[in-house]
Amino acid sequence: MKFVKITASWCLSCILMKSKIESFESRFADGVEIINLDADQNKEEIKNYNVGEKLPVYIIFNGDKEVARLIGEKGNKDLEKFFIEGGVING
Repeated sequence: MKFVKITASWCLSCILMKSKIESFESRFADGVEIINLDADQNKEEIKNYNVGEKLPVYIIFNGDKEVARLIGEKGNKDLEKFFIEGGVING
């Protein structure tokens, strides 16, 4: 499994979400690869992820298949649902 985080240093929502996301990462199942991409420094690479203007973008992949996507600032309940549906944490 792979968890992709697409953020930017100037993005207030990205900054506000950082500690929330990190708290969930500590609950990830073994073997989840975490990929951090800065939207400004990785413009060509993030095109592969079909990212629009709104940040942050979080995507979970199982193999090459996208299984969950979350865009923008969210609360803990939405994050937990996203991570459970994505299969990286247990409910």
